[in-house]
Amino acid sequence: GLTFNCGWVESKTLPRILSIKGGTVSNIVPREATAVIEGLDISAAESACKNVSEKFGAEITYRVLEDGSVEITAHGKATHASAPFAGLNAHTLLISVLTELPIAECDGYYRLKLLGEILPHGDYYGKSLGVACEDEVSGKLTMNFGVFEYGLRGMSGNLDMRTPVCADSLDLEKTAYSRFGKAGIACSTD
Repeated sequence: GLTFNCGWVESKTLPRILSIKGGTVSNIVPREATAVIEGLDISAAESACKNVSEKFGAEITYRVLEDGSVEITAHGKATHASAPFAGLNAHTLLISVLTELPIAECDGYYRLKLLGEILPHGDYYGKSLGVACEDEVSGKLTMNFGVFEYGLRGMSGNLDMRTPVCADSLDLEKTAYSRFGKAGIACSTD
C-alpha cells in the first residue's frame, strides 16, 4: 500500500474544516466519512450535499452541532479493495462535497482540493494518479482510498493498490510519489 501525509500551519480564518475522518482499514472501501466545518452557513452545506448526492447517487447528510459547527457525512458502500468499483467510496464523495463549499483559502484546504484532483470520485484504476495499467492475464490495476484523516495542522491517508502482473512496481511508485509530491504531499510504501 501507499501512505501519504502532509502538514501545514493552522488557519483560523472561517469557514474552516476542523476535521475529516473515515475508513478503518486500507483494503475495504470506506462506508462512511465525516467532516466538521466551523463557521459554515447551513445553506452552503445543503446545496453542496444535494449537488454531489444527485451527481453520484449517494446519500450525504448534514446537521448543525451544538457548538454551531456543521457536520457532513458521506455514506458510501463498503466492499473489498480488490473490487472498489463495486462499492462507493465515502472519502472521495466527501471530498467532492467539501471542494464545493466556500471554505476560506488556506494551505490545508488547498492540499485537500489537490488531493481531490489526484483521487477523484469514481477513479478506481489510478488514472488521475498516473498509474493506470492492465494486462490480459490479471486485468486492470485497482486502487482503493481506504483510510483518511484531516485535522487543523495536517492530513494523512492510505491507498491499497492491486497491480497487474505486467506492472513495474518501482515505476508505479515513482509515478505516484511524483504526482503526490507536486501537490506537496509526501508518500511512502509499506
